[in-house]
Amino acid sequence: MSRPIKIGLFVGGIGLVVNACVATLLGLCGPVVALIAGGIAGYLVGSKVVGQSQATKDGALSGLVAGVLLLVGQLLGGVAALLLVQHMPVEGGWFQAPQAGSPDSTLYYLGGLGAGVCFGIIDLALAALGGALAGRFSAQEAPLAPPEDDFPS
Repeated sequence: MSRPIKIGLFVGGIGLVVNACVATLLGLCGPVVALIAGGIAGYLVGSKVVGQSQATKDGALSGLVAGVLLLVGQLLGGVAALLLVQHMPVEGGWFQAPQAGSPDSTLYYLGGLGAGVCFGIIDLALAALGGALAGRFSAQEAPLAPPEDDFPS
């Protein structure tokens, strides 16, 4: 397994848990978590790569892998938020969720999954973008050529 994929899985695994918690509390902040996680993954990959072009590619790949796991976290957080709302004792208003087991509850959860997928796709794109930019700006310059001796041996 290549280094960008390993780092993407590591950062994405942490991001999955963080994004699930953030999406449960406030789903709109999930893309911010994705941008930060992608940037971290891209930085970790790009700082070890020589050349901006390769670092950009590796950073984008690492961010994309992290973004896939962040999408899963966004879906889990979206469903968890719906479960919280459904089991809160709220009377009336638009915040009233359908009763568990009713036909409307299926549509309720499908709508929540649809919103999670939409935000997850945005997470995916922002994580790849953050990884590419961080990889590009953290890349090492080309290695210097060894100094030539003035006196031949």
